[in-house]
Parts: sequence; C-alpha cells; structure tokens
Amino acid sequence: MRSIRCLIAGWLVLGAMTAAAQTSLQGFELAEAYFKRGNFAQAYLIGLPAAQAGDPRAQFLMGNLSLIGRPPIARDIKEAMRWYTLAASRGHAQAQFILAEAFARGDGVPVDKQRALQWLNRSAENGYVPAMMSLARLHDEGSGEARDRAAATDWVRRAAERGDPRAQALLAD
Repeated sequence: MRSIRCLIAGWLVLGAMTAAAQTSLQGFELAEAYFKRGNFAQAYLIGLPAAQAGDPRAQFLMGNLSLIGRPPIARDIKEAMRWYTLAASRGHAQAQFILAEAFARGDGVPVDKQRALQWLNRSAENGYVPAMMSLARLHDEGSGEARDRAAATDWVRRAAERGDPRAQALLAD
C-alpha cells in the first residue's frame, strides 16, 4: 500500500513538472507569436512567467520588449540588459552577441572591451554567425589584439559551414 502511494506521488510530481515545462514552452511560443504580430502587451503578459521561470528564449524576448519600448511597455535599456544577461548566461547566443555589442559601445552597461570580447567569443562558440563574422573581422584587422589571419579564416570557415553566403563568398575568393 505504501509503495503504491509513493508511486502515485511520484507520478503526480512528474506530471506537475512536465506540465510546468509545457506551460513554459507554450508561454514562450505564444508570447513570440504575439510579439511577431505586434501585440507587445500580450507578448509581455504571456512571456513574463516563462522568463521568470528561467526560459532563456523568453528572457531574450523580455529584453527585446524592454529595448524597443512599444506601448504599454516602457523603453528601459538597463532592464533590457538585465534580461539579456539572464538569457546569455543560460547560453542564448543572440543575447550573448547583443551583450558583446552593448559592452563594446556602453549601451546600458559600462564600456568594457574585455567583457565584450568574452561575450562575443561565447556567442560565436554557440554558433551565432554574426558573432563569428565579427570575430573574423577583429582577428583580420588586429583590433585590440595582434592580427591573426589564421583565426580570422577559421571563423569565416565556421560561418560558411553554417550557410552564411557572405562567408562562403569570402572563402571562394
């Protein structure tokens, strides 16, 4: 009898965890659909619980909503950077790229070239093609470091392997 109760309790816990994960997934997907249709209020209301639950895609969406600031959401670059940082620390490559650019320019965060390069590297390593091409350019120009044509070519090759036409054209030359 006791083992049956434990088994039932385990199923209930597993069911609740599965439902929470599905709700987060559905929450993000629905929020993203509202965002794409320009219904930013609904995107925010539906996406916020998923973002607070730790979904990096929803956190990135909250960052975008805070950055663009369309009514009824106020534009708040510091809040956007907070959301992007949460998403980036959970491996969201596009959020990592946005943080790299923000730290390079001082948008909503202090200028910090070292942190910019760290986020740029993480984004590229996570497969984000614009980050790969940015690193290729930095290595080719020697911006901030010694010029490294081999590293530049390697990043262009990686971007080309991901189907980037600009990188493919550069390798064809």
